[in-house]
Amino acid sequence: MSSRDHEHQLLMRCAQAARGNTRAQKSDEANLFRLASQLVKSSYPAEATRLARASDEFFKAHGDTGRMRFPDMVQSGVVRDLPRFRNMLVHYLKDERVW
Repeated sequence: MSSRDHEHQLLMRCAQAARGNTRAQKSDEANLFRLASQLVKSSYPAEATRLARASDEFFKAHGDTGRMRFPDMVQSGVVRDLPRFRNMLVHYLKDERVW
């Protein structure tokens, strides 16, 4: 799988969680949802709330042992470029065909 395909999958999962259509399945995803929530909260507050809720539900059920700081997520490569990820996520949130 190419890095673009992987990025597309991450964005799709975030878009689904932003619509309330999915839950985090692992800690990396819960961390990603929490980060995505912070990146879009000023433009998409309802979607940001759903992303944060999906993250919180995972960590409440599984403990906080996998929770990562945002700088650590970038450093580890979960998200390589925050501005790009934010812009792409906003694009996915605007495009209802993605849902």
